[in-house]
Amino acid sequence: MNIPVSFYLKRRKWTVELVSEDMIIDGVNCRGHCDPDMRLIEIRDNLSSKVMVETFVHEFLHAVEHEYNLKIAHKLIYVLEKPLAYMVRLLLESNLEAEAA
Repeated sequence: MNIPVSFYLKRRKWTVELVSEDMIIDGVNCRGHCDPDMRLIEIRDNLSSKVMVETFVHEFLHAVEHEYNLKIAHKLIYVLEKPLAYMVRLLLESNLEAEAA
């Protein structure tokens, strides 16, 4: 299951990159990172497809937070990432099935 390589928020292009190196942020090895200044989301390339989609959704919510000047509690982002990732996976799977038919 693929995640997008780019997307737009408020007509601004964001890029998504898969990275192989560790992302140590505040002493924690992270699965992903959102850089609002570069409009860049980085995600570890060695994650399972399920975890990769969850990580993308998590970092996407941070991008929404930055583009819309919101403050979303990190605890809420953690709560939302799994159910939203589930919906994304369902949509991606249904699109793949429709393309194959």
